[in-house]
Amino acid sequence: MGHAIPMHFASPLQAFASTTTPCLEPDSLKIVLSILLAVFTGIAFEKWRARTRGRDAHGPSHGWPDVHSSPEPEPLRLQAASPPDVLAKHAPGSQSLIDAEFPSLRDVVYADYGGCPPLSTVALQLSTQALAAKLTGNPHSAGSWGPGQQDWAGALRRRTLEACGVGPGQYTCILTSGATAALKLVGETFPWHRGGSLFCHLTDNHNSVLGVRELARESGARVVPVRLDRSAGGLGVSLPACPSVTAGAAPGPASLFAFPMESNFHGVRYGLELVNAVQACATDGEHRAWRVLLDAAKGAGTGPPDLTAHPADFVALSYYKLFGYPTGLGALLVRNDVLPFLRKTYFGGGAVGASAHDAPFHSLRPGAAGFEDGTLPFLAFQPALAGFDAIERMGGWRSTGLHAGALARALATRLAALRHASGRPACLLHGCWPGGSLLAPAGDQAPEAPARDAAQTPTNAATTLPVQTSQGPTVTFSMLRGDGGHVGYREVERLASLRGIRLRTGCMCNPGACAQALGLTSREMRANHAEGHVCWDDRDLMHGKPTGAVRASLGYASRASDVDRIVHFLEEFFVEKAEAPESPRPASTAPRSSALVVTALTLYPVKSCRGIPATEWPLGPSGLLHDRAWVVLDGAGKPLSPKRCPGLLSIQPRLDWRRGALVLEWVGGVAQMPGLARLSPEMPLGPGAAGAGSCPEAAGPQARSETLAAWLSATLRQPARLEASVARRRPASKPQSRVPEEGPRAAAGAKAAGAETEGATLGGSGGARSIITLGPHSLHSSATPNTSPADGRQGMAALPTRFATSGDLLLVTRASLELLSEHAVHAVDLIRPTARAGRGGVPACPTPMGESFAARFRPNIVVDGPAGGVPFAEDSWTEIRAGELGLRVAGACPRCDRICVDPGDGRWVGPEPLLSLAKLRRRRGKVCFGILLDVQQPLLPVDAPANTPALPLLRVGMALECLV
Repeated sequence: MGHAIPMHFASPLQAFASTTTPCLEPDSLKIVLSILLAVFTGIAFEKWRARTRGRDAHGPSHGWPDVHSSPEPEPLRLQAASPPDVLAKHAPGSQSLIDAEFPSLRDVVYADYGGCPPLSTVALQLSTQALAAKLTGNPHSAGSWGPGQQDWAGALRRRTLEACGVGPGQYTCILTSGATAALKLVGETFPWHRGGSLFCHLTDNHNSVLGVRELARESGARVVPVRLDRSAGGLGVSLPACPSVTAGAAPGPASLFAFPMESNFHGVRYGLELVNAVQACATDGEHRAWRVLLDAAKGAGTGPPDLTAHPADFVALSYYKLFGYPTGLGALLVRNDVLPFLRKTYFGGGAVGASAHDAPFHSLRPGAAGFEDGTLPFLAFQPALAGFDAIERMGGWRSTGLHAGALARALATRLAALRHASGRPACLLHGCWPGGSLLAPAGDQAPEAPARDAAQTPTNAATTLPVQTSQGPTVTFSMLRGDGGHVGYREVERLASLRGIRLRTGCMCNPGACAQALGLTSREMRANHAEGHVCWDDRDLMHGKPTGAVRASLGYASRASDVDRIVHFLEEFFVEKAEAPESPRPASTAPRSSALVVTALTLYPVKSCRGIPATEWPLGPSGLLHDRAWVVLDGAGKPLSPKRCPGLLSIQPRLDWRRGALVLEWVGGVAQMPGLARLSPEMPLGPGAAGAGSCPEAAGPQARSETLAAWLSATLRQPARLEASVARRRPASKPQSRVPEEGPRAAAGAKAAGAETEGATLGGSGGARSIITLGPHSLHSSATPNTSPADGRQGMAALPTRFATSGDLLLVTRASLELLSEHAVHAVDLIRPTARAGRGGVPACPTPMGESFAARFRPNIVVDGPAGGVPFAEDSWTEIRAGELGLRVAGACPRCDRICVDPGDGRWVGPEPLLSLAKLRRRRGKVCFGILLDVQQPLLPVDAPANTPALPLLRVGMALECLV
C-alpha cells in the first residue's frame, strides 16, 4: 500500500511493528499499520475541527485560527548567543535601559514621543527571530495556516483589549492600517441620518478627526465644533441638543461626539468622565442619542484608556505611537452593542463570506473580519506583541506614565522660570501648566465659526458638560525675545538639532489647539495660507505672529539629563544676558570712515550650484548680470536644493561669452559618475538681446536642451532639467525689498521665486523657455554685454529677472567673516574631545577664514576697508554708493543649516558655524549674517538714446562708500 508515516506518528508505530512482526505475516503487518495510521489521522483531524468549530461573532478575521482555540504564541526568546540578561527588567529612563534596549539614545536627547517613541532594539530582535523561525504565508491561503499555527492576530487583539481593561465580550478589536484609518472607518460606517444626526467635536482635535466632519457633511449631518470654555463652575463644553431625542418623540438617529484622550498639540488630557457625561446626555429609554469617538492615538502612549469605567463607543489606536514600531498598523475598538448598527458599503478581499460577480450580492463576515478589507499586515503583528512585552519589562504602563509625567513637570517648571536680563519671561508655556495658555487670553475672540448653513447650525438649546483636565508628559512652548516678540520655532528646532536635541515644531496637525494657544483667528490662518504658508514650511512668523510652537514630549526612555540639556540649550541661545547685547559691536567703536573696497566678486548663474569668481562683472537692474538666472528642477517641476540634492554643489557653471553658451561641468570626481565626470554639456543661447527668452525656430536647441536634461538626470541620479528665468520689461523703479519672514535666502520654491523676483517665472521644458542671450563682447571691455551697442537700451529693459528669494545682492565684510571663523574653530576645539554632533560623528573643524569658508554664505560681494574693519559694522549701513551707482540696504540675511555643509560637495560637516553665529548674531529672533542690497532704479531710463553708456561694472579693488 506504500503509506508514508507522518513524523509525529513514526515512533509509536515503529515500536508497535517491532513487537508484532514475529507474529504477523508481511501483508498482515501492512494492513495493521494502515488501519492504525487511519485511526490516528482521523483522531488528529477531529481534534483540529473541534478547536476551529464554533467561533464567536467577534473572533479573528480571514478564517485565521481563533485566539481561544489556537496555541498561544510562545514566549519570545533571543538566540542562545545573546546575553542571558537581555530580557531583564529595567526602570524607565535608567542607564541600564538605555544600554540594553535603546543604545541609539546614548548621545541624543529625544523629545518627540508624541510623534513616535524610540524603538526597542530588543523588541526588534525578538520579533525578527520569531518571524524567521516559522514559515508565514498569506493568511487567505489556507495551506499557510495549518494545525499548530500560532495565532498572532488573536493574541494582538487580546492584549490590546486587556491593556484597555476589557475583553472580547465587551469590545471588538478591528485591525486597521493606523489610527487615521480607524477614524476614517468610523466616519464611513456611522449611521448618519440626513438632517437628524450631529457630528460634534472639540476644536482641539487632530486633522484626522476633523476629516470625519467631511464624511458627516456629505451624509447630511450637522457639524458643530465646540471649544473648551471657562464658566463659573470651571472648564466645560456646550453640547448641542439632539433633535432626535425630544420629549415624547420616538427614538431617532444617533449623533457622534469626538474628542482626544490627550491633545497632540500641548498634551492636555481631557478627563474620560466626559465619555460618560456625553453618553448620559439626552438618553431616551434604551436609546442613546450620542455615541462617543475617543482618539487615543497620543494619550495611550503613556497609558491606554480604562474602557471599563469609561466605555467609549469607538476608540482609535496606533501601535507605532505606543512602541515606535510597527508602522502601518492600528486598531479601532468598537463596543459590541454598537457594531451591528454600523453600515459598511465597500468590501474588499477577506471581508466577505460570499459575493456575486454579476449581481449586487455580498455577505460580510461576522465581527471584526467584516471590517478588515484586504490582507492585513500580518508580519507586523509579532513586532506589536514584542512592544507590549517591552512595556512590561519597564514595569508596565503605570510605571512609564509616572516616569514621563515627572520629567515633564520638571521641564515645565524650569522653562517657566527662564527670564531675560530685563526680567521679562523668555518662554511661554502652552496647555494647562501653571501659567499656560490653555484658554485664550482675556479679550481674545473665540475662533470664527464656519459659514452658517443648514449643515452646520444646531437648532436646539445646548447642555454644558463639565470637563476635568490634566497635563500629559508634553511641554509645548514658544520662546520670546527680550522685547516680548516671538522667536521663530524653526530656528529653535534647527539649532536644537545641531545640539543633538530632537523636538517637534509647528501646529502638530492640530489647527484648533494651535490657533487658540497662539491667538490666531480662522481668518488669519486662511490669510497665511493664501500667502503661501503650508504645514512643515519655514514660515514660522507671519505678520508678527507665530504660526506654530515647539513641543517636547517625553516617554519611557527619557532621562533627567535630557531635561537638563534642553534647558541649558535654550538658556545658551535664547535667553538674553546683560553682558551679551544683541550686537557685539558697541556704538562707540563704530568706524568714522565710510570707505570700503571690494575684495571679491562671485556670481551664481545656476541657483544652488557652484559660483564663478570674477574680477569684474556688469551690474543689471536686479543684481549681477545673469546671477541666479537658471534653476535646476526635479521631475515634478520643483527647484532642487543642496539639502535635497547635494550633487548640485559639484556642478560648475561657466558662461562662454564668445559662443553665447552656458556650460555645465561635473567636478565631483569619477566616483559618482564614471565616464561622465568630464562631460560638459552646453546650453546654447539664442543670438540677439531682443530674443532673450526665445530661441530660433530650428529644432536644434530643443534637442540640445533634452540632452542637457539627460545629462543632469544621470549626473544627479534623479530626474532633473534646467530652467531659465523669462525676460520681462521691468518697471523704471521698484519699492524697497524687505527681508522675508519665511526663511533664509537659500530656500526657494517655484511659487516663492515667482512672488519674490518681480516676474521671474519657470518656463516650459527646454527650447524657447530655457534661453537667455549672452553677448559676444569681453567682460574686460566697457561695452555693454549685448550683441551690439545699438541693442543696449532694449537689452537692459528686457534683462531677465532671477531666482533669488530676496534682495538683488548679498554682501558680507571680511572682518565679520574672520570673527565668525575664529569663534567656530574655537567652539569645535572645545567640544571635539567630549561630544558628538547631533547628526552623528565628531564635528569637523570649519575651514579657517578663506575662500571656502566665505563660500558657505554664498555672497556676491565681499568688502574690506576702514568702514568695514570692525565686525558687523554693516548693521548700521543704509546705503552703499559707487559714484552714481546706489545700492540700498534691504535688511539682514537670515541663515539656516545650509552654512554647515561643505560648499564643494554638499556634505554636512558639523554644527558650526551656525551655532556660533546664533550666539553672535540675532536680529528680531532670527540668526542673520550679511546684508541684502537692492539696486536703486533706474540704472538707465527706458527712453535713453541708443548710444547710452554700458551697464556699470563692479570690480575687485573698486572703492565704495557706505552711508549710515
